[in-house]
Amino acid sequence: MTITEMLEQSALLTVLGMAIVFAFLWFMIICVNVTAKLVHKMGRDKDVRQNAPFP
Repeated sequence: MTITEMLEQSALLTVLGMAIVFAFLWFMIICVNVTAKLVHKMGRDKDVRQNAPFP
């Protein structure tokens, strides 16, 4: 294996690794947004301590 082939393989593995990481981050962003919308629709994002003695 020549140095050029090793560099090509390293570059390909780096790009594939970064693609996997960014795909996972994109998936997590989608999950958080969907969860936030569900919580908002259920009305669970209101302040729980409405009758608290201190604001």
